[in-house]
Amino acid sequence: MKRMRSGVIFYISVFLTVLIIISLFISVIISRHENDIMSAQYKAEKIVSQIFFSLRFSSPEKVISEYKEIVAFGLYTGEGVSVIRYGRAPGNLAMMPFDNEKPLFDRKRGVMTIVRPLMPPGMGRMERRNKMPYPNREHNFVFVEIHFSDFNRRDLLYVISSIIVPALLFSLAFFLVLIYRKNEKFRIELEKKDEMARLGEASRTLAHEIKNPLGAISIQVGILKKILPEQYKSEVLIIAEETDRIKVISERIGDFLRDPFGFPEVFNVTEYVRSLATKYSHPIHIESLTDCASVFFDQQRFRSVIENLLQNSLDSLNSVQSDSPVIIRIDCKEKSVVISIIDSGCGLSDETSRIFEPFFTTKTNGSGIGLSIVKRFVEAAGGSISLKNNIQGVEAAIILPEVV
Repeated sequence: MKRMRSGVIFYISVFLTVLIIISLFISVIISRHENDIMSAQYKAEKIVSQIFFSLRFSSPEKVISEYKEIVAFGLYTGEGVSVIRYGRAPGNLAMMPFDNEKPLFDRKRGVMTIVRPLMPPGMGRMERRNKMPYPNREHNFVFVEIHFSDFNRRDLLYVISSIIVPALLFSLAFFLVLIYRKNEKFRIELEKKDEMARLGEASRTLAHEIKNPLGAISIQVGILKKILPEQYKSEVLIIAEETDRIKVISERIGDFLRDPFGFPEVFNVTEYVRSLATKYSHPIHIESLTDCASVFFDQQRFRSVIENLLQNSLDSLNSVQSDSPVIIRIDCKEKSVVISIIDSGCGLSDETSRIFEPFFTTKTNGSGIGLSIVKRFVEAAGGSISLKNNIQGVEAAIILPEVV
């Protein structure tokens, strides 16, 4: 629970950090973009002011030639009819929406349009006082389009940055989450290995301490079998059976805790399983769909895997008193060897999620360690195991990497 809580906190922290950084970045982009527009407006207003001043001394053609940024220019009467036009200036201002106070900006073209009264109120008195000449009084409005060559480039850069930077940040967050999950998985595996090492040391000590009294009990049971009357021998046999069961459990725990890798080698699964099946009195049918099923596995551990699964199938058949054969099917699929052990016994209980847990069992006389050993050995060889109920019985499927 504590590990899950820390993981949730990490995910939320990464997500919030990315959102904050993206929000700050977008706000900076918007601010820079607005600053560029304001700078363009200021520059445009400055050029228009200079034009107002220059038109009092020079002709419009001469004034326009001095400003390379101007792409359209026009002088208009009070009714909006053009008197002088240059570039893409419209023929009539009445057909064009504009605001005397606010310039129009076309972001796609990078062009700012300004329409201003040519002679603001009070200019006549200032002219008389300063003796400043001014253009023909028929020219009441001036139309100017100014092109900013670098604005489109910066605007495109802002758009691309606003897409790429968040994408990179989300990719970085995803990468951090992957690293965290891998580290968490690695840490869990290390904890399990450390726990298994401590448990293995304790189990070896415990097994050693158990064997000595078990040996003495077995000797005494053997003596009692010889000297006790026949009517008491059944009770002695119970002691002998339970003693043997303790020995088996001690040995199985040792199997579970020992090195799962062993000494792997390449061998043919079909041939090995056929030789192993001959040691059972119960009928076992081998269905080999391929003769080239080779794996890299420790043979003794592979034998332990098959024997555990076969014993479970036989126990399941005995519980329903069935003589049906156990089927072992061997096939190769997608560079993997699939070994299926199928029976028609009683099937799995509802608690299948715990079936591979150590010491979990639904059998009366089970140790609960067999399937744990199977899973541990198979996964150490790079494979996987699954169990599922069929229409009747259980199918255990082992998937191992094929050696070509």
